[in-house]
Amino acid sequence: MKFVEALNCFESAVKIIEQTNFLLGKAISLKNIGELYMAQNNIIEALKYFEKALLFVRQLNNLLLKGQLINSIGIIRYFQNNHNDALKNFEEVLQIVEKLGILSMKILPLYNIGRIYMDQKNYPVALKSFEKSLQIAEQLNELTSKAMNLEYITVIHFIYGNYTKASNLLEEVCKTYDQLGDFTRKATILNDAGWAYFEGYEYPVALELYKRALSSARKAKELSLEVFILNNIGLLYRAQGSNIEALKYYKEAFRIDEILNNIPGKSIDLSNLGFTSYLSENYTEALKYYEDALKIDDQLFDFEKKVSDLNHIGEIYYDLGNYSDALKLYEEALQIINQHGLNEIPITESIKNHINSLKSKLI
Repeated sequence: MKFVEALNCFESAVKIIEQTNFLLGKAISLKNIGELYMAQNNIIEALKYFEKALLFVRQLNNLLLKGQLINSIGIIRYFQNNHNDALKNFEEVLQIVEKLGILSMKILPLYNIGRIYMDQKNYPVALKSFEKSLQIAEQLNELTSKAMNLEYITVIHFIYGNYTKASNLLEEVCKTYDQLGDFTRKATILNDAGWAYFEGYEYPVALELYKRALSSARKAKELSLEVFILNNIGLLYRAQGSNIEALKYYKEAFRIDEILNNIPGKSIDLSNLGFTSYLSENYTEALKYYEDALKIDDQLFDFEKKVSDLNHIGEIYYDLGNYSDALKLYEEALQIINQHGLNEIPITESIKNHINSLKSKLI
């Protein structure tokens, strides 16, 4: 059933029920409308209906429905970054669930409470909440909830510097996603872990994690995720000075983006290929890649990226000793910056310095 048709049905139900004093019916219909808006990502309207429904439920003694509504309101407030109110909501849900005595319903509020404390960087309290949620999930063999909690617990131990513990937990997360057959999520968590090790200059560990992530993304047939991981592997090889290896991965990313007809992705791939070719001192190839990237920049009206690509082409001409053409490119980049109010981008000062330097050389 389409959104508008479903909405009309539930609104009609509300009008009919309003002629009676059937509070539970009103609450359920309003809740259903809220869930429809939630499915449409219209959280403002969803919140309005959930709060209306809660007014009726508070007059009843239906703890289950009350808990569901407060949880939905808490999720919306979390999305709105209203963490204090969201926390109160989730704590109230936890109290209701305690009264109901339904163990499985404790998993989600504990997890949500953990996420709020995680966002607030209150890691000790977050960890306790995730561990409580995990304990119940394991007791009930709720694999999805187990994996969700384990992910956060792994991150916290990594933040604490407990790398051995974090690595062991990561393997447990991966094993759980294997059981669920969720190779997309497995690829994502391995890629995230790889990035964390990459930022810590632990390149061998990062590479191993990236390659495992790539294997999982291919199992999941998630081409967009595969491109993302390929680019990360390319970046890692480039950081190590292994430009030939980096080019292999960037070319594969470009090939997939062509299949996906991902125009912005192709532009990024071409720039990666251009810069890596430049580092390899293959200036002819680098210029070709950057010029192709520029065509897409113009097609997408991506002025900031065009400035970046012009800057890199300018660097190539400068290294080739072609100062006149390099100056023209830097001046074109500066003109775009001024025309489109891009003065805050980091390379602005560098471009201005290049222009002044080149003008001195050409006098």
